[in-house]
Amino acid sequence: MRHPVDSGGGFSLIELIFVVVTVSIISVVVAPVFMSGFNAFFWTSDVTNVSSQGELAMERMVREVRCIQPSDIVTPLGSSQITFSLSGTSVTYSRNLQNQITRNSDLLASNVSSLAFAYYRQDWSTATQPAEVWSIQIAMVVSGKRAAESLRTTVFLRNGLKVR
Repeated sequence: MRHPVDSGGGFSLIELIFVVVTVSIISVVVAPVFMSGFNAFFWTSDVTNVSSQGELAMERMVREVRCIQPSDIVTPLGSSQITFSLSGTSVTYSRNLQNQITRNSDLLASNVSSLAFAYYRQDWSTATQPAEVWSIQIAMVVSGKRAAESLRTTVFLRNGLKVR
């Protein structure tokens, strides 16, 4: 007694191997495209985070430094921190050992690899005494896992020396 041959039931071994090889080739070609998309997303996210942290910290420092008078500066000029008196309150901006910028003890930004203050006279020569300060340059570098941003600005003291 013969059994009828089932001609439509399943795939042959050759067909399965062909499909596996074809899918493998397609995945090898398409995987780098997906990976570059993921890397671009993570890089953009890191740049956005680094940029926003640095810009917010810089904006806060500029807003307060602009309102001081040269006689309010307490820090020795040329240091990596600045201390001044603002409306009778002592304010210190500095970078701590954890690479964070703090205002007194409040955290403003993290992953800051450098923070520097430079003090200038009205003729752009370096000021040596607080009474000579006409402008203050603030520079910082904020780093992330994939990106770093360097920020620099010059603040003219609003209540400082008058233009001659």
